[in-house]
Amino acid sequence: MAFDGDVSRFPVGGHVHVLGHLFADGAPTDSISGAWAVVAEDGHLVSRDVHAFSPSACDPASRQVADFAADLSPGDYRLDLSARASQGRHGIAHLRLHVDAPAARFVMSDLVLLCGESGAYVGPEGVRLEPSTDSSVNGPTLTAYYEVDGLALDDQGTSRFAYTYSIHSVRHDQPQKRSALVEATREDENVGPHRRQFVSVPIREIGPGDYELRIEVRDLKSGATVTNAVAFSRGKAPKPLHAKGL
Repeated sequence: MAFDGDVSRFPVGGHVHVLGHLFADGAPTDSISGAWAVVAEDGHLVSRDVHAFSPSACDPASRQVADFAADLSPGDYRLDLSARASQGRHGIAHLRLHVDAPAARFVMSDLVLLCGESGAYVGPEGVRLEPSTDSSVNGPTLTAYYEVDGLALDDQGTSRFAYTYSIHSVRHDQPQKRSALVEATREDENVGPHRRQFVSVPIREIGPGDYELRIEVRDLKSGATVTNAVAFSRGKAPKPLHAKGL
């Protein structure tokens, strides 16, 4: 069976929280199970888990998703992903994952492009994400998620930060930096050194093509900055699911 896998890294303290997603085509009534195993470079098993798929938040009628999580130390890992459904359908994919040792106190996670506004959910059990499987955004709003860790604190344990998002056109025949099509800055206050942040960017006026979302976060107490980016496209047909590796 065709399915897709996605992995995101979120530094927290001295380790990295790794969040994996599996996607498969299926109606809400289909029974699909997924599994992952995280294997370290020396061959020992770090984490293994099995989950039932559930309907996608962004495409509940025809797609299902399962998520997995593990806290990993710096190093190189292999992720073995599998999905199994009725009538003997199954799929296997192997992903490679590198976890960097934190180079500085103030760090930023992967910038995760979500499948839409429905791909972000905050409830009593915490934050639930559903990444875009094909990096296409065809609605009026782009929704992304990131985390920062190591914000400087004042005597009350409060941190302050500002983030700037910008969208740039990507021309593969002209790789030089291009001016921002959309740009805005926000400031906020946070309790503690770790911040989870959703970002919604209006892109109604942006035409078909390839683009990059960039986010820079500045710690307003220490002056340190971190930056990350993610590519996306508009006006392109969704890609079919496939068993992919990275």
